[in-house]
Amino acid sequence: MSIGMNLSVLPMYKEYIDNLASFYTRNSVIAQRLLTEDNIKYCFNYKIKPEEIESLLEFLNPDQTRIFGHLLLEERHGGIHATLHSLGERIDIVGLELTFNGKLVPTGLMDNEGLMGDFVARYLGYEWLSLDQATFCIGNEILNIADLITSGKISIIGLQMYKNYIDNLADFYTRNSVIARRILSEEDIKYRSSYESRAEDIENLLKSLNPEHKRTFGYLLLKERYRGIYDTVLTLGELLENGFRFILKGEPVPTGLLGNGLADDFMRRYLGSDWLDDISQATV
Repeated sequence: MSIGMNLSVLPMYKEYIDNLASFYTRNSVIAQRLLTEDNIKYCFNYKIKPEEIESLLEFLNPDQTRIFGHLLLEERHGGIHATLHSLGERIDIVGLELTFNGKLVPTGLMDNEGLMGDFVARYLGYEWLSLDQATFCIGNEILNIADLITSGKISIIGLQMYKNYIDNLADFYTRNSVIARRILSEEDIKYRSSYESRAEDIENLLKSLNPEHKRTFGYLLLKERYRGIYDTVLTLGELLENGFRFILKGEPVPTGLLGNGLADDFMRRYLGSDWLDDISQATV
């Protein structure tokens, strides 16, 4: 880490990571109903056996299987949403900036709703706006992206890398959810955002599960949420390794305080590691 680093930027970053580590289990309502505190605490280290998954899937009827698949995708979406929304809040409210090689990287290109708005729009199939149509708010002024590129305030390479990041998340949302893809049709996955399981159907499903199936069901939901968060911060960390930086009040924000980047910080804080006073291994 650079000598003379302004450590006043650290609390914002630590709070961001801590919120993600806490959100991983805290807001998964169904998983909390199905799992004991010990189950949740040691979920990360529990390896679900293939036969446990097969037993659960064989037990569920077709309607219940469809509900289960959608619940899995909702958990994954929850993880991605939490990561992007929390980061977006720090950009919109706290003043955090995302830069590439010293130039601003605009977010909220689709509807000025930040990273989360871009992700949702791309997942739903909306095309990126043209550079002439897209805008970005700097201070209280809404400026045209094409003009910002022409003036040299925005790097078109950084902009394209950001778009690729969002596109990969939108694709990853369903592509890498192995069980959901196995049990849902392509149409179910495509129109998942418009599908709502009835509360009574979910309730009947949960009541039908035996203790072993409840544990497997709950673990699978939590692991989908974890993958949503982990892969979002992992790929964001890859941007930081390739020219992107977090800047707060003119100061670079260090990452990798506990390990190798954002993903390690998230994982280790979830597992209970304390923040260290020595941050010499951090990167900016």
